[in-house]
Amino acid sequence: MKKYVVISTMILLGLSVFANDGRLPGSSIADTKLQADTIGTVYAASSFVLKSNCSNFNITNTILKSKPEYNKVYQGKRYASSKWKEDWVVNACGRNVVVPVEFIPDKTGLGTTFMITPENIQVK
Repeated sequence: MKKYVVISTMILLGLSVFANDGRLPGSSIADTKLQADTIGTVYAASSFVLKSNCSNFNITNTILKSKPEYNKVYQGKRYASSKWKEDWVVNACGRNVVVPVEFIPDKTGLGTTFMITPENIQVK
């Protein structure tokens, strides 16, 4: 039961980030929907690596590490056709956690999944 409460809290915290202007700080190229889909997992990964029950999370920066190609066009708009990488910096209860996120567009370029590898997360 405790896990579900923590996860629910983290999801609600993640959604509250977007109440202001809809975008995370930094150079992320993920759209607001993809950021919203990703943020809960980033917070969960941060908590897992810290091995704590921290419930105070804040994204302080996003850093584009590698750019995708934009070879897909749909209804006149260009979409990513290759993966890209970003580092999301989380302040978790006063500690900075750098969470590398890899975004992987589907074959159409219209949908994107993401992957976080816990071994690559750094606590600073």
